[in-house]
Amino acid sequence: MQLELLTDTPIASTAQDELGTASFVRRMVEPLISWPSDQPLVAGLFGDWGQGKTSALNLLEAELEQGAKRLGRRVILVRFNPWHYSNPESLLLSFFGTLAARVGASFWSLDFPRWKLQRSLKSLGTILSVATSASGGPGAAAVASVSLKAAEILLAKGENEIGTLKKSARRRLLELGRRSPPVRVVFLIDDLDRAQPEEIRVMLRLVRLIADLPNTSYVIAMDAVRVRQLLSIDADGAYGLGYLDKIVQVPIQLPPVSPERLEGLVRVAVADVFKNAGLDASFLVEESHFRLLNFYPDTLGRRLRTLRDRARLVNALRFMLLSGTHLDVHAMDSLFVSFLQTFYPDVHTRVHQNKLFLTGQLLEREAVLARSGGREQELKKRYHDRFRTIITGAQHPDDKDEVKAALARSGMDAADVLTVESVLKQLFPLAEDGFQFGGQSALQLRVENRVQHKDRFERYFFLRAPGDEVADALVNATLTELVETAPEANSLRVLSSPDTNGKRQSFAEKLEDRIPSMVPPDRALAVAQALVRAPRAFNDEGTSSAIQSLAERAMQRSQTRDYAALQRQGTGAATPVLLVGVDGLLDDVAGFWFAVHQVFGRDIPLDEAGRAVLAEAGLRRMRSYVQKGSRLFHEETLEPIRVVWRWRDLFEQLKQDSREIRDYLMHQFSDDMGSLLAFLAPLTTRTTEGVLVFGYGSAKPEVLQALESVVGVQGLRDLCDKYIRIVGADSAADPHGLLRLCREYLGEAVPPAEVDAAAKPDGGALPEVG
Repeated sequence: MQLELLTDTPIASTAQDELGTASFVRRMVEPLISWPSDQPLVAGLFGDWGQGKTSALNLLEAELEQGAKRLGRRVILVRFNPWHYSNPESLLLSFFGTLAARVGASFWSLDFPRWKLQRSLKSLGTILSVATSASGGPGAAAVASVSLKAAEILLAKGENEIGTLKKSARRRLLELGRRSPPVRVVFLIDDLDRAQPEEIRVMLRLVRLIADLPNTSYVIAMDAVRVRQLLSIDADGAYGLGYLDKIVQVPIQLPPVSPERLEGLVRVAVADVFKNAGLDASFLVEESHFRLLNFYPDTLGRRLRTLRDRARLVNALRFMLLSGTHLDVHAMDSLFVSFLQTFYPDVHTRVHQNKLFLTGQLLEREAVLARSGGREQELKKRYHDRFRTIITGAQHPDDKDEVKAALARSGMDAADVLTVESVLKQLFPLAEDGFQFGGQSALQLRVENRVQHKDRFERYFFLRAPGDEVADALVNATLTELVETAPEANSLRVLSSPDTNGKRQSFAEKLEDRIPSMVPPDRALAVAQALVRAPRAFNDEGTSSAIQSLAERAMQRSQTRDYAALQRQGTGAATPVLLVGVDGLLDDVAGFWFAVHQVFGRDIPLDEAGRAVLAEAGLRRMRSYVQKGSRLFHEETLEPIRVVWRWRDLFEQLKQDSREIRDYLMHQFSDDMGSLLAFLAPLTTRTTEGVLVFGYGSAKPEVLQALESVVGVQGLRDLCDKYIRIVGADSAADPHGLLRLCREYLGEAVPPAEVDAAAKPDGGALPEVG
């Protein structure tokens, strides 16, 4: 999409008039045209920078042409901008040259001796420019560029020549005004407030000098406050005020845009940006939504005053949302961050520098320390001070002088402080008081891409998402299709596309985040089935986590408010979803662990029947693992000893004999001493989930009972005897002496002499030690 910015170019026609300025300037037309021809008129069009003075002059120019026809009169329009000239001499020459050219080009002066008026005007401009140079003004060096003959005339005739030229010009202008229809010269002078002080003085002196020329009207557009300040640089403020008052006969204040009208224009422009960015803009256009809680007056409304302000804000927002690749952000947050960047850049920088504080990452640790030391009030004061520092830039926000100086450096005042405070409380509502995000709150912040979430914060400042993050739109579309068409899994094929290569983890996380809001409870089972039918969509961890969320969603089919009843009624809906996860995960051990987590965990309140179903499913996955000839203790990443005890627990949950475990382990240990040592190590050296901790004083009957349930005490004793005979005195094979330790613990300890005298059986019937 092409980035189309709002330009700051003044409007040129009523079709572009958003503020109704045309109706205002129409009121100026008749006085400017119909003023008595023997009198000049000087009007000042006053307005702040960015308020639309140039646009008003453009509309006035068009209205003057139409108004003259309506009144049976004619106008010669002269547009002039003193800001375009670098010194008083060029300004004077250009002014009279422009006037002479317009007179010469005017259709209404074809049968008029216009060459005489042109000559008078050009000569007057030349002589005045020479006079300015000769007086030692800033452009004195420009004398050489002015006609030497004109300089000689000025020196010889002095002010008499100026008077003669003005008299000639006056006579010609009166003749224009007495024609039928009468013709009046109207000057539209723009951007006076942008010129340098000397050019402003020259322009105003010029107007004052020629203001007595008849049949002329002047409209001088300016920021009157700024012009007065520039005129008063070397004098007091009254000087600038008095200077303008002597020149401007009719002061006209350009009406400011009403706050209500500007708010409407801002909302429409911002909503258009959000629409193009694919973001929800309903909060901007649905008035009832914010009838009681309107964000605008205390935030944007405090600072936006002109259409130029609107353009700056909207362009910053367009750059964030519509330039380059799509950026998943929250609409309101993007608006406020753009607002700070545009009007309060120092605050914008300080916000970025305080990520840990504003996103709550420091607060939990600090709060724990404060509570333990009885310093909660002190901590709360620190939070408050830090928040005020971000707003004002003052390191000691209680020091009024420091705050005043810091605000001055940022170009802010007390009103700006209130504005920034309101914006930051919208972006980070709890930061000032210290806060933590709970699970559901953090989930909502992450789904909505709020700036206050630590994983979303940086994108608002660097304008890019992490390279391995998949777009929200893709996840939303995929999940919507899953809900509508599941158990078909075709929509998950998108994860095989180049655009999502390496982004499967992000996809899984975002999909899980959206399940509570996008999957109806009665579709949870179907979506779970679709997920497991797309085995290459994402890994087992992502699938199991998503199915867990789907099961929780399925529980919400009941509308009861009784939580205990909800738990009871929800079990029936959740169990089939969880069973899909146990049976459908690619890896057998992953399916087994998923079953264990559901049977013995507390996330979902399963009843006995539900736990039994899932326990049976977990055992099926372990049987599948065993049948594939897998060697559990060769895979340390699976934490094999934990698998063994949880395997046993599933049998106990079903009140079944765990002979399957004994058979499997005895088969593994009988030909692999390394697997046996791996089994014994955690039992004798550290605490595990099981109760078998030889070295920590566990009750021996409990240890023997547990061992009997998974491997058999007699079988384990026989294995230890076997490998002790094989190893003999070779300590390298069992460096920690686990075989002897276990054998002694189990009773009937083998005498050392017997061990040392043991010899390997003939024929190599026993396996090698490994």
